[in-house]
Amino acid sequence: MSTFQDECTGSEAWHGSLQIRDKRSSSADPESLILAEVERLMAEYTRGINPNLPRKSKGKTYYVVWKGRKCGIFTSWPQCMAQTSKFSGAQCTWTFQEAEGKLRDELIKIVRLEASRSHPRSIAETGDVQRPVASSPALPHDGTPDRDRPASIPRHSPSIPALETAAVDGPTDDEGGRPETAGAEGQERQPLHIPGDPPLCPEQQNAIDLAMQGHNLFITGSGGCGKSVLVRALHRMFNARYQATNKTVHLLAPTGQASINIGGRTTYNYAGWTPEDARKPLYGDGSIVTKARGQRIFNRYRHTAVLIIDEISMVENQFFERLSYVMSAIRKDPKPFGGVQIIVVGDFCQLPPVKPFKHCLHCGKEMSKLNDQWACPEGHGHAFQAGDKWAFEAPEWKRCNFKCVRLTKIHRQSDEAFIKVLQTCRLGQHLDDADANLLLAHHAEAENGTELKSTREQVNQRNLEEFVKITGRVHEYKAADACTLARGERRQPLDRLDEHRYPRELQLKVDTPVILLANVDLDRGLCNGRQGVVVGFVSSDTIQEPRPPSLRNYEDDDDGYRAATERYNRIVDYLESAWSNKDMFPKVRFANGEKKVIGPDCAVTGYGDQSPYSYLSQTQIPLTQGWAMTIHKSQSLSLDRVVVDLSRIFEHGQAYVALSRARSLSGLKVVGADASGLRRIFQVDDAVRAFMTSIDSNDTEDQPADAKAARSRPVE
Repeated sequence: MSTFQDECTGSEAWHGSLQIRDKRSSSADPESLILAEVERLMAEYTRGINPNLPRKSKGKTYYVVWKGRKCGIFTSWPQCMAQTSKFSGAQCTWTFQEAEGKLRDELIKIVRLEASRSHPRSIAETGDVQRPVASSPALPHDGTPDRDRPASIPRHSPSIPALETAAVDGPTDDEGGRPETAGAEGQERQPLHIPGDPPLCPEQQNAIDLAMQGHNLFITGSGGCGKSVLVRALHRMFNARYQATNKTVHLLAPTGQASINIGGRTTYNYAGWTPEDARKPLYGDGSIVTKARGQRIFNRYRHTAVLIIDEISMVENQFFERLSYVMSAIRKDPKPFGGVQIIVVGDFCQLPPVKPFKHCLHCGKEMSKLNDQWACPEGHGHAFQAGDKWAFEAPEWKRCNFKCVRLTKIHRQSDEAFIKVLQTCRLGQHLDDADANLLLAHHAEAENGTELKSTREQVNQRNLEEFVKITGRVHEYKAADACTLARGERRQPLDRLDEHRYPRELQLKVDTPVILLANVDLDRGLCNGRQGVVVGFVSSDTIQEPRPPSLRNYEDDDDGYRAATERYNRIVDYLESAWSNKDMFPKVRFANGEKKVIGPDCAVTGYGDQSPYSYLSQTQIPLTQGWAMTIHKSQSLSLDRVVVDLSRIFEHGQAYVALSRARSLSGLKVVGADASGLRRIFQVDDAVRAFMTSIDSNDTEDQPADAKAARSRPVE
């Protein structure tokens, strides 16, 4: 843990920032000078500090001071007190990386203040070489800071899979070198280094340069090429640029686990939607545009300067379209996303969107599927084929006029032969005997590794095999299913409960590895996909009843309020039953060191073609046993030891995603396929292949053309 001491004064804390005054006469970008000076100070103030000290049983591990007799990170309270005595104000954090990031953020403020005192013109005014297209006023920045780096959890007997550590996809040494990019007036500019992340390599720095010039970017590359590191670097750079203004920068990903990995929020969370909002029409009464006029979402859209969307392969065509249309309507700007700068990041050779084309973009009604085509029952739009599900097939994609940046240097794995085979698998190319033998017959050190399987059925079977090996009392939790019918509705499609993600019956013991199935507390990193271990059971009466939803938070969104009320009522019912039966709820220690008693959660699904909707709900403890997990759940993770079962692959990109989760060849074991099977498994979706060919045929400076001609936008 680190303690942040603020409100401190002293002479030494300021001496470094004065150096920027000598540079103000230069015609170089002032913001670049500020960031360069901050990096110099960071190197000075963190020199000699071990970033991997074990956590102390008592007291803090790190103390950070950015205003005091001496700035820096310290490893004992007496050292910190010597710099901060007689000053008040303290905050806490968990990791060296977060302390380092906090120190850097505060130094940016200090150096910018010093620069503005010596140069009265605003930093924001002078620092923009080329501004993004967004021009609306903004609220103060509300981006989420980088999450804690998860720490490994001790393994228990019998075999408990090794838990994930946060993916750091950048280089681990200086082999990437530093680009010789000329700055303004010929000044040499060093690549950005984000504290806690490796230095950026030249191709990553090129992406930074294009982004800072205001271009919309599509950043792609295979697993382990440093996309996540680059995303965090972009986020920091944009935050620094807009810190002196009122504009906001948002970092998004389609899943909870992926958003935590990059320190962002989910796409649905940013949009202010639930999955049920796809049932709403695009425009008119009760539409998602009407919902977006509520103050909170309205202000968020109006004041966004930059959207960075990671894992773009999992963002569906119509979600991409819908968000762009709504933002354009709210911002009163016909350009894509209302003129906001858009940066999308990901690899379309990985997993596609799940269950695309469920609802019509225009009217919200359920799409009809016939002969592998989806169409609106009201005749809106056109029929979609399976290959249309990708975001690059959305007409808004082409209108974004993306510049493509391809990252080619692999940082996650260091074995060149393994990297070559992964690239072959990614592109669906022929695996020769040597390639297949490398994957199947190498010496693997994957004992107790997480097992990745294609289907939930396989995962459940494997978890059961391991669960019976653990001794101790079994705690069993049964899901509570319910159906609330809207007035006039009589049918109860209970078969849809099978679509819910929670297990009908959940059995747990102490030492059971588990995977969290809901976003319980994003601020603490407790998101869908987070791994942990059950360390005990606590009386259910320690769980507090949730707060009922407030109608004030659902302005112009009656359906959202009804769904939230349904969820609240079902959780309260479950808790009252647990209290009366004196049930025990599991206490889990998660891979990032957080501990939490996990109470019930309720998944609510609406059905019907018009409001008010009927609701199906399933209430359960949002955990599942975690010796094995689905390949879909693993996307965005990096695993030290992993056993990949390829026996029932059913999706393009699935096998490649599974293999590329491994940090090393030695930590990977492949089962469920022989050499001939491997050659059949690795295939690329036809639409993706055509798209990749189209961007390969263009220069990096050209936009990647989509595979379809642009279609007209819906009219409000």
